[in-house]
Amino acid sequence: MRVIIIAMLLMLMCIVSVTSAQPKHIEDFNKVKIVKIEDLSQNIEKRLEIAKKTAIKLIERHKNVIKRMHRLNESKKQEILRILNETYEKVNKSENYKEIRNAMRDLRIKFRLIAYEQALNAIERVVERLKQLRDRFEVFGLDVSDVDEKLKGIEEKLKTARNCLVNGDLNCVRDYIHELRSDIRNVVYELKRLAREFRVVYGYEIGIVHASVNGSFELSGDLKVALIRGVGNLNITPESAVVTEVTKDSWRKLVVKGSVDVVGNGEFRILAIGKGSLNLSGTGYYRVKYLNKTEEEVFNGNVLVVFGGG
Repeated sequence: MRVIIIAMLLMLMCIVSVTSAQPKHIEDFNKVKIVKIEDLSQNIEKRLEIAKKTAIKLIERHKNVIKRMHRLNESKKQEILRILNETYEKVNKSENYKEIRNAMRDLRIKFRLIAYEQALNAIERVVERLKQLRDRFEVFGLDVSDVDEKLKGIEEKLKTARNCLVNGDLNCVRDYIHELRSDIRNVVYELKRLAREFRVVYGYEIGIVHASVNGSFELSGDLKVALIRGVGNLNITPESAVVTEVTKDSWRKLVVKGSVDVVGNGEFRILAIGKGSLNLSGTGYYRVKYLNKTEEEVFNGNVLVVFGGG
């Protein structure tokens, strides 16, 4: 009996000691500092303010970069600065992180669209130069059919890429830009092959002028060779200066040589090598190359281009 009583007392002491001891996780919980809702709200506002300042600092940095860029014309600069100012206002008025994130995401998308537009513009300028080189080889009788085929494919892809840009399909534009750059390298390779076949040495008295005009023109002088093609009316004096003439409906292509005067009215591309003058009226572009300098300009009105002899 005494043994049973002693055993029961020992069990009771164990139960009391176990119940009196607190579990470890309860002790840890008691150590946790209780944060007031007001403190949480202040932390959120503080972090939101930091996010705003970071975004605004990035916008201001972009503004400074755009203002210093010489490759952008003034109208494009103003367009980009307007977009940056609009984003600045959105960020400044934001009440949460999501609004800041959305504003900066929209800015990135608009910047990509502008960058792709500039890339397509640059590609178009390169294509124009490639056409000018192609014209030089054609007037000297080289086979430029492969170049023509490649340039036609490039122009079709450029048109499609422009449509993708209008629709805001960034992935489509990006893919076409990669393809266009590869296609341009192929055209350059073909033009180099033509250059190896036939090299032209230009003397001090020889000038080269390229022009594209929608309006009228008069080309006169002592020409080593000239290529004129387009849609409209042409009058050549003397007619014996015509070496080659191709006519299809209203489209015409002429190759002339010697002392000649050509008057045209319509939309034409002109390449002339020699010494003379080109009077342009309307809208278009010209580029004249001498031995030691090059002059180029987009025109709207009347312009007189003198080439050769300096």
